[in-house]
Amino acid sequence: MDRFHIIKMINQAFNHERVKKMKLFAKPSVEYNLFKCHWRLFLLDPAKLDNEHPRYRRQLKRSMTDAQIVSEALELSEELLLSHNVIHKLHRAIIYNDVLTLARCLRAFKQSFKQVSVQKAQWTKKHGALTLKTLRISTIIT
Repeated sequence: MDRFHIIKMINQAFNHERVKKMKLFAKPSVEYNLFKCHWRLFLLDPAKLDNEHPRYRRQLKRSMTDAQIVSEALELSEELLLSHNVIHKLHRAIIYNDVLTLARCLRAFKQSFKQVSVQKAQWTKKHGALTLKTLRISTIIT
């Protein structure tokens, strides 16, 4: 495996998670469009995102910079924010052949993801396994 294929796999895994989060929102909503229409921005290096020139975004019905879109979308999901930070650290480590940073990132991601998973399991145990999809189905039935 070379750098290209490793980064490709990282991006595919992130996009898979992004799509899962996107599907939790109703299709015409602003949140859905944040994840759907601007997916390329999530894969760009955060330092390269435009933070100064807002442009009108027809899907969001307002003017926003690229950095604002990414930060607003990532505020909707702690898991996606964590994944976003890690994939960009991994990208930099792979591109610059930094093996120590690569190993540290993988260890830190593993620990952080375990913590998020434990918190999610505790919440599910306390509140039940209701998701937006089951809520929609139950409102359609009643």
